[in-house]
Amino acid sequence: MSLPVDPKKAYYYPEIWAEAGSITTTSDGAEIAYYSDFGDYIVQLVSLATHPETTGNGSVRVNTESGDDLIDSRTSARFYMDNLETLNIVGKTSLGLYAYYPSGGSAQTLYYRYGLRITKPTVYEKILYGIPLTDEEEALNEKFEISKKIKAGVLSGEQIQKFEKIYEVAREITAAANANPTIGVEIHPTSGKKAVLLSVATQQHTTANQVFIKVERDRNEIIKLDTNAFINAVDSTYNAQLNYEQPLYVPAIDKLKVSIENSVAITDFKVRFTYGIAPLTVMEKIRWNLPLTDEEAEIASSMDLYDAAIGGVL
Repeated sequence: MSLPVDPKKAYYYPEIWAEAGSITTTSDGAEIAYYSDFGDYIVQLVSLATHPETTGNGSVRVNTESGDDLIDSRTSARFYMDNLETLNIVGKTSLGLYAYYPSGGSAQTLYYRYGLRITKPTVYEKILYGIPLTDEEEALNEKFEISKKIKAGVLSGEQIQKFEKIYEVAREITAAANANPTIGVEIHPTSGKKAVLLSVATQQHTTANQVFIKVERDRNEIIKLDTNAFINAVDSTYNAQLNYEQPLYVPAIDKLKVSIENSVAITDFKVRFTYGIAPLTVMEKIRWNLPLTDEEAEIASSMDLYDAAIGGVL
């Protein structure tokens, strides 16, 4: 089975993780995933792809604490899996995805892939999503005039990452059962840098729960995608398995490893990922509670970065 995402392991937030797999639809909704009890974090469904079932197309539904059926979409009317739907559905305390078949229908296999953004919300995000502020956060709201700037349309809260380099690793892997080979090499960013996994793509393995793409970050396994869910986009004549990628944003400051977990032998199995190298900034160190050098502490103090990081204004 795919590894369920644990939002509390998103130490270097905001991060975008993913899940990919398949599930048998039911009349009352088979649970694809349900996230709750993630403490100070919020989760956001930012992308979603499904594939029309062979017969009796069903529906995919998304619920949060704000209500049920925020999405209630027939899979036959959605994109094929070569095109992810871009979304932003916020789960402040819970978020669930479910697979249904229609009245009078029958159980079918529904394939899915989706991206999940995980973060500890800034004051900016809390105001935007209607999350109550603490007294300290309200003081920062007044200090930086965050509410006013949101209403005025002059504060976006977006953080744009500039990479020094972006690399691609593309391989054809032949391995015996349970060999679990690493794709390329482990990535170890140098001091003062971070490596960020940006995307993965793979051919399909035709049986579920046998061949997975795994992502390990700083000695923790955090993502495990069933390659059975990377299916042809339309039909066997349009072999688009490797034409699309699952977008990610997974920073690592010690180790980043992408590997295959295979319980069966694989031959010339194609897989690809991209990653970027960028500076580890003072703002990120503050946000992630990492130690600062004396020089960085001086920069943080002189530029008021501690409050700015909490406020989400830079």
